[in-house]
Amino acid sequence: MSYTINSNRLTILNIRQLHRLIFYVRANKLSIMFSSIWTIGTVSNRRREVLSIL
Repeated sequence: MSYTINSNRLTILNIRQLHRLIFYVRANKLSIMFSSIWTIGTVSNRRREVLSIL
């Protein structure tokens, strides 16, 4: 009886950890995407500035 309760608790904890892991992975992917978009935008802006100077 106690063993099944413990195993259930463990599975619940594992599921929570999995959800947290998935959330972190998604957040990292989003941050990487945003940073790459931001860097591309800044590079294009710099290019425009250079072109305008030229």
